[in-house]
Amino acid sequence: QGGQPSSGSGGSPRRRSSRDPTWRPIAPTLVKRFGHAMASVPGGKVYAIGGYENNFYVPIARVSGYDPATNAWAAAPSLGTARGGLAAAVLNGTLYALGGNNHWQLGGALTLVETFTPTAAGGGTWATGTPMRTARAAFGAAAVEGKLLVAGGQDKNYNPLASAEVFDPGSPGTWTAAASMATPRYRHCVAALGTLVYSLSLIHISE
Repeated sequence: QGGQPSSGSGGSPRRRSSRDPTWRPIAPTLVKRFGHAMASVPGGKVYAIGGYENNFYVPIARVSGYDPATNAWAAAPSLGTARGGLAAAVLNGTLYALGGNNHWQLGGALTLVETFTPTAAGGGTWATGTPMRTARAAFGAAAVEGKLLVAGGQDKNYNPLASAEVFDPGSPGTWTAAASMATPRYRHCVAALGTLVYSLSLIHISE
């Protein structure tokens, strides 16, 4: 998830590759934001999704797509619901924007799921997906073995969560409870490698 607010008209994005391990600057983002989500669609673009626009945690719906071939950002279709503290993952070419918070000060954690399948021309439409079982913000998500897994985060009362759930995109798509993490956590990172899912937090140990 995106970090804390930064000064200037946009962030300072970087990229690196396996052939060149040095982080190098890319074109500045179109929107100054933090608490956003990012995900890449294979063979396509990297998307920056939602987030907050200032220190008052005002959620935004704007989405930007980065094209590495042209080193340029372009506006993409906006989310249906403005939110920050969300997670994002790509499964079978579809981009999922998961949960998040639409009003940080009033405990606006969401079960909301929106999906986006980019077109070759760079367009597409966000659609409402199957909501998660648990409202959560500031959590992690990853695609693994043809499914989506979300874990941790904060609930509507800002309590840290240890719970996890899995989405199976089969028709109809359903969320089911998964084994909880040993330690509740939020603002952590989740990633999948092979059949394993890793959760790493600054505050708590990794599992």
